Formats: sequence, C-alpha cells, structure tokens
Amino acid sequence: MKHMNPWLDVVRSTAIIFVLMSHSRGLLVEEYPVLSFMKFGGFVGVELFFVLSGFLIGGVLSRMGGFDFRGVKIFFLRRWFRTLPNYYLFLFLAVLFSFAGIRSEEIPGNLAEYFFFAQNLYSPHPGFFGEAWSLSVEEVFYFLFPVLVMGVTSLVKMDPKKVMVFLGGGIFVFCTLARMYVAEIPDVSRDFIRKAVLLRMDSIMVGVLVAILWARWSRFF
Repeated sequence: MKHMNPWLDVVRSTAIIFVLMSHSRGLLVEEYPVLSFMKFGGFVGVELFFVLSGFLIGGVLSRMGGFDFRGVKIFFLRRWFRTLPNYYLFLFLAVLFSFAGIRSEEIPGNLAEYFFFAQNLYSPHPGFFGEAWSLSVEEVFYFLFPVLVMGVTSLVKMDPKKVMVFLGGGIFVFCTLARMYVAEIPDVSRDFIRKAVLLRMDSIMVGVLVAILWARWSRFF
C-alpha cells in the first residue's frame, strides 16, 4: 500500500469526468447552450489519460532490471494481457453489430489493420469503431518505445533511464513539430491532426519524462 499514490486516482477520475462531460453535451446543449464549452472536456480528458499512461508505463520501464529481450517480452505480455482481450472482444462486437445493422458504420476494407492498431498510424481514424483511436496511440507506444530503448542500449553502453530521457524528449519534439507541419497543409482535417498516432505520442512522452524525474527526485515531488 505504501507505493500507492492517491493523486493518480485524482488525475484518472478528473480525466473520466472531462470525457463524460464532452460526450454528454449532445444531450444538454440544445436546452442549455451555455454548456457548449464542455466540448473541450474530451480533449483535456484524453490528454490527461495519455500523460497518466506515460507516467505509469514510464515508471514500469524505469524499474526494469534490464532492457534485454526477456525483460521486454515480459513487459509486452503483461501489457497485452491487460488490454488486448477486451479490445478484440469489442472489435468483434463492433463487426458483428455492423453486419447485423445495429451499428450504422460499414465494415471497412482495412479491417485487418485494426488487429495491429495501424488503422490511424498516419491518417485520420476511420469512422468504423472510432472509439479505438486513442487506444491505438497507447498500444503503438507500448510496443515502439521499449523496442527503441532496447535497441539503443544494445548498441550504446548507456544507462537505460538516460536513453529513455533522450528518446522521450526526441519523440516529444518530433511529434510536436510534425503536428505543426501538418497543420499548415491546406485542407488537412482536424481529425487527422488529433487522431493520427505518429502525431499524438508527445503527451505520453511527457508522462514518461515525469516518471523518470519522479523516480530520481521523489522527495522533491
């Protein structure tokens, strides 16, 4: 119990409240137009979730004994068993309900990409099973970041935590600049900027960097 941090639950519950506010505004704005500001709740809530996810996973990675193949494999198995069964269950239900006409979205031709979270890697998320866009961002992070850390540490004899700092900072800068560049392209949709995986990993990296700072200077925090 001593390792539990109740403030993380505060952040998590705040993010949930913001997302619920955003998704429920359609029921309220018609009667109470002043509540239209709640549309920003979704953005803020998802950002909080990304940072929190980066913080939690960054803490797990910073406590790993080593970034060898065995350690990374165990990390993958633990992450995937927590998320993939539920994701594939709801993906199956979405396909089933669309096939039965219960959902209005048509089953897309790129359905296979959904199994690898590649449906919005560098594109707007398709209309089908649109709820999955943020999970794609997180799952690509779960896979890509440990592999990059393992690859760099195997090539350069360097403390994995320092490698995580350099990679996290580099990915943060890359995603931010890439999003600024894409935003200047004419006729680019807001959904592309907001939901493309390779443009949205900077928030997660903020969480990773804070986790490393927390581990090093926990008394200060």
